[in-house]
Amino acid sequence: MRPRSLGDIRQFGLGLFLAVIGVIAVIAFLLLHFFLPPPAAGDLRPISGSLVGRVEVHAPSRVGRWALFTVQSGNINVGARINNYGFIWDCNATPNLLQLKDGAEITVWFTEKDIAGRTDALAWRIQHAGEDLLSLEQSLGAYHAQQERFFYFAFGVIASGIALMLWGWRLASSEQRKVSNAL
Repeated sequence: MRPRSLGDIRQFGLGLFLAVIGVIAVIAFLLLHFFLPPPAAGDLRPISGSLVGRVEVHAPSRVGRWALFTVQSGNINVGARINNYGFIWDCNATPNLLQLKDGAEITVWFTEKDIAGRTDALAWRIQHAGEDLLSLEQSLGAYHAQQERFFYFAFGVIASGIALMLWGWRLASSEQRKVSNAL
C-alpha cells in the first residue's frame, strides 16, 4: 500500500483552495482601493433642498446597516443612501439625523459621478441648519474601517488555508513514514 499524494488529501486541497481565494481577494481589494479611492473634499458637490419623508435605516446586510432618504432640490428628487451606517461609531449627531422631519432643509454632499449615474447617490456629508449631522471625516472613517475588516477577513481566509494545507501535509508525511517503516 503506497501513501496518498498531497493532491489526494482533502485537507491539503481545501487549504490550497482557501489560500488561493484569499490571495485573489487581497489582490482584488488592493486593486479596488487603488482604482476606486474615496473622494476628496474637493470632489464633492453640495445639493441643498428639503427632506422628503424621513431617513429610513435598513436592516444589516452583508456590508452592515445602511440608510436611505430623498432630497428635493427645486423640481428634482435625489435619492440618497448612507453606507456603513452601523459603522459610523463616533457620530453624536446621528440621532439628530434620524429625528429630522419631512420638509427639513438639508445640504448633502455627493460626488458628480454618483449624482449623474445613480438613483441612490452615496451621501458623504450631511448638514442641517449649519450643523454637521454626518461629517466627511466620519464617513471616511467608516469607509476605511469597513475596508480594514474586509482586508483582515481575506487574511483570515489565507491563514485558514495555510493551516489546512499544513494539516494535509502532516497527514501525508505521517502516511509516508508509516509505509517506509512497514518496509
